[in-house]
Amino acid sequence: MISVSKTSLLFRNGFGAFRSAFHSFPVPGSVGNDTAKQLTAKELHDQILKSVNVERSAPRNAWLWSLTEKCTSRDDIKLLFNVLQQLRIFRLSNLRIHDNFNCNLCQEVAKACVRAGAVDYGKKALCRHNVYGLTPTVGSANQLLSYAKAQKNVKLMVDLMSHLKSNNLPLQPGTADIVFSICYDANKWELISKYSRRFVKAGVKLRKTAFDIWMEFASKRGAYPSIFSLGNQAILRPPPEPSAAAALSS
Repeated sequence: MISVSKTSLLFRNGFGAFRSAFHSFPVPGSVGNDTAKQLTAKELHDQILKSVNVERSAPRNAWLWSLTEKCTSRDDIKLLFNVLQQLRIFRLSNLRIHDNFNCNLCQEVAKACVRAGAVDYGKKALCRHNVYGLTPTVGSANQLLSYAKAQKNVKLMVDLMSHLKSNNLPLQPGTADIVFSICYDANKWELISKYSRRFVKAGVKLRKTAFDIWMEFASKRGAYPSIFSLGNQAILRPPPEPSAAAALSS
């Protein structure tokens, strides 16, 4: 039944007001924001696809965010990425929206991938051109790099840094902190030297944390503390090989 206030609105403003009043009523069988929090990942997945493929209407944003928060397993992540792909198609074909989802969603997706241990899906979120409508950011990469640090996985760190480079994602001081820490813990001087040059060349202003790790690593190796400037930053250079040092002194 239409309320008195909405009935009076109908007579004052005509059919247009009535149509607005009608659409303000909840749709039978629809899932509200509060209800979405109580559903499982599979139920949210099915509800979103029902809205997109059957009802041909845009699902509520809260459903997608709730699904992302509920992902705790690899199967949940598969459901999430299926939904993202279907939503991407729906936004393009029905709503004519060519823009990706905002970068905050990408970071939450990366967090979900880490939480579920599905880092291979997380790497898909770092691709500049993807079918999921995700906007890759270095913040998302930092989520995955932090996972690599926790797992002491140098190979994953190298792979993620390669993804950042191939997709032209800008580096941040926080990224250097994580990468330097991984290299230090794994005793990979060659890697920390390689990435230090890359960060400095990209114009990243390294934090004191990164420099401390760098200097401590050099002192632990007994490295000759030769520092040369590159731009506004400094790079620690390892000492020359004994043969080279002898050649220079002769």
